[in-house]
Amino acid sequence: SNYLNIPSDKFVNLKYIDDSNDNDYDDLVVIVTGELNEPFIHVQRMASGKDRFIKIKDTDTIVLISPHVKGYPNTFANTMNALARTNAKVINMTKKDLRSSHASPEDLKMLYMMLNPEYIAPVIGEYRHQYAHMQVALDAGYSREEILLLENGEVITFLEGKLQVAKEFVPTGDVLVDGSIVGDINSVVLKDREMLAQGGVVIINVIVDARYKEVLAEPSIVLKGVTNNKQVEADIYDIINEVVDDTLDYHFDEKYLDWQVIKKEIKDVVSKRIMKECGLSPIVLAVVLDEEK
Repeated sequence: SNYLNIPSDKFVNLKYIDDSNDNDYDDLVVIVTGELNEPFIHVQRMASGKDRFIKIKDTDTIVLISPHVKGYPNTFANTMNALARTNAKVINMTKKDLRSSHASPEDLKMLYMMLNPEYIAPVIGEYRHQYAHMQVALDAGYSREEILLLENGEVITFLEGKLQVAKEFVPTGDVLVDGSIVGDINSVVLKDREMLAQGGVVIINVIVDARYKEVLAEPSIVLKGVTNNKQVEADIYDIINEVVDDTLDYHFDEKYLDWQVIKKEIKDVVSKRIMKECGLSPIVLAVVLDEEK
């Protein structure tokens, strides 16, 4: 068998490293796994002392049996640098020493023989990889008509077991992510992103004491991507300070304070004045925090 058979009494439960425990067992073997560059990230943490369970020491031996992933050269280099700083012994297995994680041509031919499919549709990888898969299928005896090389979004349709010639496509492309929402990004979010890219963002933070109705500090103002003109930037700061003072003075005269109303008013008035006086249209975010002085 190619699987490890480890007796259950040989496993140990590691505890968080603290002043009384460092998990420094004799002859301890730690198997680090993960996808793509994840194992290297874990090893980096162990080498730098940031891992909660394992800290690599100069008496340890590290065996790297996962070839570094193309596209992550810095991750591999950073891992090797981190290990070098520990003075631990490092054994780096090369690709020629390892079994490929991808199916070989003979593996694919064996799969064809076992499943005996009517059609072969290579998927995953770039087009050149799918083309190479097609060559394997041709070599295995399939005709070109029985091998389906597809473009992104192309639909394969079978009717009563027969492949339909008419091509159909579904929309494809990058999936936009907005916070925790993935996929169906609405027009409002897209508009916000367009405005953010074109006009930048203004963030206003105000700290007040609602009990005494006092401003505890000058507004904290952040401008990102709004302007490179120092004079215009100074004008925007003046506008914001004036609007914040006027808005809070007005609402402090009221018996009850509605923070949502105050934030919206600051945001709306600042946006209008920046557009009117500076000709700019950044996204404006206003945050009002209530703290006791």
